[in-house]
Amino acid sequence: MDITLHGNVAKIVQEQMIKGGYQSPDDVVYEAIELLIKQKINNSIQRGLNDIETRNFQTLSGNIDKVADSIIKKHYKNDRNNFNGRG
Repeated sequence: MDITLHGNVAKIVQEQMIKGGYQSPDDVVYEAIELLIKQKINNSIQRGLNDIETRNFQTLSGNIDKVADSIIKKHYKNDRNNFNGRG
């Protein structure tokens, strides 16, 4: 995939190549995306931990397939336009 960077973004990538010792713009972008994904995962984990701490959760029991089906149906009902089958 080819991506063209403009303005400040291109400048930042160029500066990072020089200061950060990256071999190519691809390396800078790859690391930036990797860090973004890690940050999103960490934020999601923190939200989950906060929910546990504030007791903002529901205990589920029973057949896992039935539980999963009920979650999917509830999600589908609440978000018909954006449902992708994966929650």
